[in-house]
Parts: sequence; structure tokens; C-alpha cells
Amino acid sequence: MSTTASDKKTDFLIVGTQKGGTSHIQTIYLHIGLPKAASSSLQSWCANNREFLKTKKIYYPETCGASLKPKHQFLVTDLLEGHCNTLNNLLKAYACKNLLLSAEGLVNRFREFSPASLSAFRSACQFCDLHLIYIDREFESWVRSLYSQMIITPSNLRMCFAQNFTLEQFRSEEHVRWLGSCSKRLNEFETAFGARSTHLLNVSSNWLGELSRILGLVDCRDLVSCKARENESPVPEIIEIIRQVNAMNLHEEVRSNFIGLVREYRHCNHLGLGVYKKISNKELALHSFLEILSRVRSVEPLIVSAISGLRYQCESEYQKLRAVRN
Repeated sequence: MSTTASDKKTDFLIVGTQKGGTSHIQTIYLHIGLPKAASSSLQSWCANNREFLKTKKIYYPETCGASLKPKHQFLVTDLLEGHCNTLNNLLKAYACKNLLLSAEGLVNRFREFSPASLSAFRSACQFCDLHLIYIDREFESWVRSLYSQMIITPSNLRMCFAQNFTLEQFRSEEHVRWLGSCSKRLNEFETAFGARSTHLLNVSSNWLGELSRILGLVDCRDLVSCKARENESPVPEIIEIIRQVNAMNLHEEVRSNFIGLVREYRHCNHLGLGVYKKISNKELALHSFLEILSRVRSVEPLIVSAISGLRYQCESEYQKLRAVRN
């Protein structure tokens, strides 16, 4: 279901003049979150249909940076740094053209944006017709998915990744509870970003159909379909194994090699696991994998079974490598 708030801007704002002298307001559709609520699917769909969207006068700009997903992460990065330089340059490059942008981190990092940063954002978009898109998700499935990401993803200076807290501990974190209730704060987001309206969608509904309607896409025969699960979380027993490995305070390369082998053995379709690919010394990594796995403890049948399966696959590969070397 899509809900739209009342207008907050007048209807006569002009950003340029098209050929023939017809005035045109630049419309921006900005997807701001929720993290782990079809964000990867939405971004891949937009990127895969970039050329089709152009025919409908909607532009999904090319993305850059270290992200594995085709999203506009610069929006978050610039706001954290206290400016909107990249956005200003983008709006100039696409003057008089309607834009579709996506960065779920805008909600996730919202409370870290300074008043000055948000003021700069509103100033950049003051002559645009800005509409926010927010996709919500049932809390329990959402928190488990977010938990998986926090356990799997490598640690960095800005985000609390690669932790060893349990699901219950994670669920009680203040920021998690705040994120889980963000659908009640849409008016706050509208005001902060200077948007005219917000469209509230839900993962459990036909969110892509609703998005197409919002964008005014009537004839969609040439659209590339959207994958049902673009970013699928590993099963809970694998998450528990990685959680315990996080608690071992291993060197990042050792941890990376371990998770890379888990990804290889379990064929997990998770973007967070996609960074764990390169293993420089496979034989050494296999030996280390078995040693680390021996330190994982559980009496849960599914976890015990997962440990046994991973050990068997690793031992088999290790023996093959040694046989080839000898």
C-alpha cells in the first residue's frame, strides 16, 4: 500500500526551460530505506532497467564507489561529511530531468546527519519536486536479516559489523529498535529532506507494482523483471558459527578466509559474503579452517550438523590438494 503525505511545496517552482519554452519542474524520487527491506532488489531492478526508464524520462544515474550494489551511496557519505557537493553536481548534470535515486543508508545513518548537512540537502533540492520512497518490512524477519548482515560483514570504522552479540542482544539495541519503528517517523524524514510527500510500501505487498505506478510506468512490457530475493540471508546455523568465530578475535585475513570457505561450501546467495572470495594460500586456509571450526561449540542439532558438513567438505578438499601436491 502506498500512502502520500500532504504537499509541502508550492506548484510553481521552476528549475529550467525545455525546448519551446515549456517550464519543467525537476522531479526526484528518492528511496531512503528501510535497510534490509528489498533495497538490493530495487537497486538492481533500477540498474537493469536504466535504458527503459530513460524512455519514460526517468533517469537512474550510474553509481560508483566500493558498494557491491548499484546505489547512490554518495548521498550518505556527503551528508556525513557535512556537504552535498556530489548531489549538487548531479542535479546540474541532469537539469530538467526526472531522477530516481536510492540509498537505504539515508535512514540507517539519519541521526548522524548534522542540521547543517540536512540544510545543505534541502538547499540543493529547493527547486525540485522531491518525493521519498520508504519500503517497510515485518519486524521479526527484518531484524533477523539485519542481524545476519551485522554478523557477516567485515568490520569498518563507521559501522558496528563483525560482532559476536546474540540475536536477543541485537534485538534490544537502541538503534535497532529505532530503525524498526522508522515507518512512524515519515513526517520527520519529509521535513528533514524537504520532500513534498512520502510513499510507504511494504515488502510483503506488490511493492514493485506500487513503485511502477508511482513512477507513472504504464506500459512495462520491456521491463526486466525483479528477482524475488536479490540478497538472501544464510541459514541461522551458519550465522551462529560466524558469530562464534567473530568472538575469537582472529586476524581479519584469517576470518576472511574462513568465511570465504563457508560461502564456497554452502553456496550462500548473500551480498555480504560476496566480499569473501580471494584466498591467497588455499592449503593454509583449509588447515586454519579446520582448527577454527574445532573451537565452535553448540549442542543444537542443526548447528552440530552444519559443523560436521563443513568439516567434511574441508577435509575432502584438503586431502585432494595434498594428493595433487605429492
